[in-house]
Amino acid sequence: MDVTALLTAAQNPDPAVIKGAEDAIETMQNTNYQQFATLFVQELANEQKPASVRRMAGLLLKNSLYAKEEARRKNMHERWLNLDPTIRDQIKAALLQTLVTAATTPGAELVPGVVAMVIAKIAGIELPYKQWSNVIVLLRDNIAKSVAKQATLETLGYICECEEIDADSIEQTDVDSLLTAIVQGICKEEPDNNVRLTATEALMNAIEFADENFKKENERNYIMQVVCEATLCSEMKVRRAAYECLVKIHEYYYDEMANYIKEVFNLTVNAARTDEEDVALQAIELWSTLCEREMPEDYEVEDEFVNHKFVKQAVAGLVPMLLETLTKQDEDSAEDEDAWTLSMAGAACLQLCAKTVEDDIVPLVLPYVEHAAVKTTWRDRDAALMAFSCLLDGPDRDSLKPKMKFPSPVVKHTASYTIGLVCENVPEVISSPEVLQQILGVLLQGLQPTETPKVAAKVCEAVGQLAGAENQSKMLTPYFTNIVTALIQAAEREDCTPDLKRNAYEAVNIAVKSCTDGLDLTMQLLNSMIQKLHETLGMPQSNKEEQQKLIDAQALFCGVLQTIIEVLTSEDKYRMQLVAQFADNLMTVFLAVLKQSVDRSNSVPEECMNAVSSLIIACEKDFIKYIEFFFPYVDKGLENKAEYEVCKTTIGVISDISRALKGSVSEQRWDAIVMKLLENVGSDQLHRSVKPPILECFGDIALSVGAGFEKYLPHVAQMLQSASNVSLTDMASSSEDDVDHHNDLRQNILVAYSCIFQGMSGNQAALGPIVQPFLGFLAKAIQDPNFNEDPRTNMAACQALADLAVAVEGLGALLGNHIISAYL
Repeated sequence: MDVTALLTAAQNPDPAVIKGAEDAIETMQNTNYQQFATLFVQELANEQKPASVRRMAGLLLKNSLYAKEEARRKNMHERWLNLDPTIRDQIKAALLQTLVTAATTPGAELVPGVVAMVIAKIAGIELPYKQWSNVIVLLRDNIAKSVAKQATLETLGYICECEEIDADSIEQTDVDSLLTAIVQGICKEEPDNNVRLTATEALMNAIEFADENFKKENERNYIMQVVCEATLCSEMKVRRAAYECLVKIHEYYYDEMANYIKEVFNLTVNAARTDEEDVALQAIELWSTLCEREMPEDYEVEDEFVNHKFVKQAVAGLVPMLLETLTKQDEDSAEDEDAWTLSMAGAACLQLCAKTVEDDIVPLVLPYVEHAAVKTTWRDRDAALMAFSCLLDGPDRDSLKPKMKFPSPVVKHTASYTIGLVCENVPEVISSPEVLQQILGVLLQGLQPTETPKVAAKVCEAVGQLAGAENQSKMLTPYFTNIVTALIQAAEREDCTPDLKRNAYEAVNIAVKSCTDGLDLTMQLLNSMIQKLHETLGMPQSNKEEQQKLIDAQALFCGVLQTIIEVLTSEDKYRMQLVAQFADNLMTVFLAVLKQSVDRSNSVPEECMNAVSSLIIACEKDFIKYIEFFFPYVDKGLENKAEYEVCKTTIGVISDISRALKGSVSEQRWDAIVMKLLENVGSDQLHRSVKPPILECFGDIALSVGAGFEKYLPHVAQMLQSASNVSLTDMASSSEDDVDHHNDLRQNILVAYSCIFQGMSGNQAALGPIVQPFLGFLAKAIQDPNFNEDPRTNMAACQALADLAVAVEGLGALLGNHIISAYL
C-alpha cells in the first residue's frame, strides 16, 4: 500500500478524492490496526517524505488514539493496549527518535508538535496502567542534553494535560524529573524565548501534579522565583504565560502563598498599569481568583479552610489600580459581545473585591465615584457608574448613596447595567409608584430604535431585573402592556442582534411571571405568541444561517408560551380553563414545530418539548386526545442520545404524561417507552446526568399503570440493582460533581422504589423479590456520610420505607435489629 499517496490524497482540494482517501484510511484502522499504526509511524518518522505528509500521518495516528466521546475513546484505548507489546515498544521508540530528528530537520518545523501529541496520547493510555513508566525520564534526558528542548517540553506539557493522567498515574520521582526539566526551561538563563514560553505553558499543565513539591520550602521557593522572574521576560507571550501560571499556583496552593504575596502584589499591580493588555488581564485575573477563594460565602462552608485574607491586606493598593482600568474602555469592542477588555476585567475584579472585603471597600471607591461622576468626559462618567455598580453586592446598602445621571451610548450601556443591579440587589430603592414610573420611563426610552442594539439589549436585562425585583408585581401591572409591547418591538427591529432578541423575550417571560394580575393582557399575549410561532413555520431555511435563525425564534416563542401556560396553571381552576380554550391551537402549532424539526434534523427541540410539558400539566386528562399525535416525537426525543438535554427533557415529559393520564395510555405505548428507557439507562453513549431521571420516570410509570407494572418489574428491578451498585462505589477521593451525581442517583433509586411500592401496593408476590435488594442498598447507602448530609436522600429513604411498610406486611420483622432501624 502506498501510504504517501493516500496521505497526499487526504489533503487534495477535491472533496471526492479526500472522501476516497478517508474511507481507505478508516478501513485500514478498523481491519488491521497494527498495520495502520506501524505504517503511519514509519511515514511520520521518514525524513525523506514531505513535511505535509508526515504531519498528516501524525495527526491521523493521534486521532486513532483519542476521541471526545467516552465510549469511542475507551474502545480506542483497548485497541492500542491489545497490540503486540513488541510492536508498541517499536512505535514508541520511533516516536521518541522522531521527536529529536524532526526538530533539527529543515522544513519540518510543524512535525515535532504532532509527534509530541502522539507521544502524549500514548502516555495517557499507558501511564494509568503503569506502563511506559520511563517516558518522563527519557524526555527529561533530552533536555539535559539540550536536544530538541522545545519539542520535548511541549511533549511534557501535553502529557500533563491528558485527562486520563492523574496524580496516581505518575510516581513522585517522575514528577520531580518532570518539574526539573520544565523549570530549567523557564529559567532566565535560557537564551531562547520560544523555549521559555513552551516550558512555562508546560508548567501550567504540570502544576496540579506538584503537591508534594509545593510542601517543600526550598522547591517551592525555586519554582516561585523562576515563575516570578518569567513575568519580567522581554517576550510578552512568556510574561502572559507566567502570570497564567501564578494564577493557577494561587488556586491550587493557596495555603503556601503567604511568603510570596507581597512580591506578587507588586508584580501584578505594575503589570496591570504598564504592561500590554494580554499580560495585564492575567495579572488582574490572579486577584479575581483570590477573591473567589476568600469570599465569605465560600470559606464559611469549608471547615478546614484558613482564610489568609490576602485581598483584605492588598485592597488599599489594589483598588486604585482597578479604578484606573475602568477608564481604559475600548470603543472598538463595544459591539463585540465576545470581547474581554482591561476595563471589563478591572470591573469584574472590583466587583469580586466588594463581595470579599465588603464594607472595607466603600471608602476606597465612593470618593472616586463622586469625583468622576461630575467630570465632562464620557470615559470618566462611565467609569464612575461602573465603579458604583461594583459595590452593589457585598457592602452594606446604607453606605451607597451617590446620585448620578448621564448621556452617551457607552455610558447608557453601563447605566442600564447599573440600574439592573440596583433592582436585583437593592429593590427597596424602588419603593413608590413615582420612582418606578421614572425608572421605567428611562428604560423604555432605551428600547427605542434610536439606541444601538447593544444598549437596547442591556436595557432589556435591566427591565427583566426590575420586573423580577421583590414586591414589584402589583406596581408593575399598570405598565404591563407598555413593557411587553416595547420589548417585543425591540426584538423585531431590523437591526436586532441575537443577544437583543434573547434578552427581550427573557424579560417578557419575567414580566409575565411578575404581573399575575394582568389576566386580560396575558391572554392577549398568549394569542399573539401562538400566531408568531405559527408564522415561523413559513420562514426560509435553505442554509444553516436561516435554519439557526428559525430554531432560535421558535425556541424563544415556545419559551414565552411555556411561561404563560405555567402562570395560568399555577393560579386557579378558572385560569386553567382559559388555557383549555387555547389548548387545540397550542397543540396544533407545537406539533407543527416538532414535525418541522424532525423533517429537518431528525430531532425534537427542547424548548418545544418543555412547552408541551406545561400544556400536559394544564390539561391533565384532557391531553389524551393529543397523545397519539404526540408520541412519535416522544420516541424521537428518547432516541436522541447525542443531544442529551433533549433526551432528559423528553423523560420529564413522560413523567408528566404518567401523572396526567393515569390509566389512560395504552399498554402497547408503555411497552415501547419502557423498552426505550431500559435501553437508554444501559447505554454508554448517553450522558450520565440523564440516567437518574430515568429511574424516577420508571416510578412515575409504576404509579400510572398500577398492577400493570408487574410485567416490567423484573427488568426494572435488575436495572435498579445495577444502578444501586454503581451508586455505592467508594467516593472518598471523588470530585464534588461525582459525589453530587451519586447522590442524585441514590435519590432517584429511592424514589423509583417508593413509587413502585405505592403503585403495586398489596401485591406481595410481585414485590417480594425486590424488598431485600432495596433494604440491602439502603443499608449500605446510609453508611456513607455523603448520603446522610443530603436532606434529599434522607427524605427519599424515609418515604420509600413508609411506602414499603404500607405495601408489604411484616416490615418490622424484616428489619429487626437491622442497621436501618438504627438509622430511623
